[in-house]
Amino acid sequence: PAKLVTDAVASSPVLQSLVAAAVARHPPSHARPWSVIVGFDEFIPGNKLRVDAERKCMNLYFSFKELGQHALCNEIAWFTPVCVRASKLHDCEGGFSRFLRIFLRRLMLGSSGLATAGLAVELNGQSIAIVAKISNLLSDGQGFCQAMDWRGASGLKPCLVHGNVWKKDWCHPESKRHSRYGAKQFADVERSISLLTDSTVHSHIPSGSTHRYIGQLVGARSVHASVLSSNATCSYGNVL
Repeated sequence: PAKLVTDAVASSPVLQSLVAAAVARHPPSHARPWSVIVGFDEFIPGNKLRVDAERKCMNLYFSFKELGQHALCNEIAWFTPVCVRASKLHDCEGGFSRFLRIFLRRLMLGSSGLATAGLAVELNGQSIAIVAKISNLLSDGQGFCQAMDWRGASGLKPCLVHGNVWKKDWCHPESKRHSRYGAKQFADVERSISLLTDSTVHSHIPSGSTHRYIGQLVGARSVHASVLSSNATCSYGNVL
C-alpha cells in the first residue's frame, strides 16, 4: 500500500498538490498523526440486468482525512490496493475478516507502515513521511458483517456503535437465557463495554479470552483468525 501511494503522488501533479497543501496545514508526526479512512464494499462488474455472482469482488480503498472534504469527493484522492474475488475470500479460514487483519497489519506496521517509519512521499523535491492512525472504517451493514465477523442485526449485539443495545429479551431478568448464563456474566460483559474503544482493551482481558470477550460485546462469531483477534488491532487506531 505504501508503494502505491508513493508512486501515485509522484505521477500525478494534481494529487501531489493536494497532499502538499494538506502537509502544510497539518504536518504529520508521531505526536500528531494523520487520520486514515479505510473503506470496503463488494461490487459485481458487468451487465446489471444479468448479474453474474461468480464475478463478485471485494474492493478495498483508503485515503486521508487531512486532504479535506473537497479532495475526498474526488476519486483521485482514493487509493485502491485490493480487488479480490469474493469466492476466493469464502475459501479462506476467517474470510474477509482475516484478509482485512493482514492488510491492516501491512498498511500500519509494514516496513513503510503508517504507524512505524511512515509512508514516504516526495513533495517539491523534499521527502515527507506520513504517519497516521485509522480513524474510520467505511462500509455497509453486510460489509461490516464480513469485516468484523459480526452476526449483524440477528446477533446478541445488533449494533456495532451502541454498546447498550442488546438482542430483544436476551437480558430480561425473566428470560431463560438470563437464568442459564447468570447475571454475573452479563454484568461482566456490560462492564467491559467501556473498554471497547480503549487502546488498552487487550491488556485488560486475558489473551486467551480476548476474542471471546470482544465477540460477546459486538455479537461476533468465534473465529480466531478474524481482525478482532489480533492483539495489534488496537494499535492501529479505534477500528471499532
